[in-house]
Amino acid sequence: MTTNATPPRYETTGVTAQPYAPNGLALVRLTIGAMFVWVFFENLGKGLYTPGGYAGLINYYIKQGHAPAAWKAIMGLAASHAALTAPMQALTESSLGILLVAGLFTRPAAIIAQPLGLGVGHGVDMGAAGSGSRIAGARGGTRGQSLGHRCIAGAAMAVFPMVVI
Repeated sequence: MTTNATPPRYETTGVTAQPYAPNGLALVRLTIGAMFVWVFFENLGKGLYTPGGYAGLINYYIKQGHAPAAWKAIMGLAASHAALTAPMQALTESSLGILLVAGLFTRPAAIIAQPLGLGVGHGVDMGAAGSGSRIAGARGGTRGQSLGHRCIAGAAMAVFPMVVI
């Protein structure tokens, strides 16, 4: 009987996978789920799931925000129907948080959570590189700051950032 001296390889469809990636994704899932649960209880304590509280907050966003007029019109529609949209907001935030923390339906929950604005900053959104991150790219000359022959630092653009857990 012979023993295999080489460690096992983690392979998925021909690509060597990282053995710690599931742990990292679970940590992200738990963090985002905890954020949803935290926001739910914080908003509940402030009375933002009542029609008056919800409409007041949305109207504040419309007046003070810098969103495009089309988005402000959509927010105005939500504020005018606050008796329906406030409980929907509460249900969405609480259920997404519970599902992500429990590890149930994580892919659908992540797909729903992304458009709800869970960005962590201007340059980073859900772990995807934004305009603040730099990548190396090829170019024809060597003028200006460069990373070497025919290379230059450029901005990475996240077209549709999404975390799928």
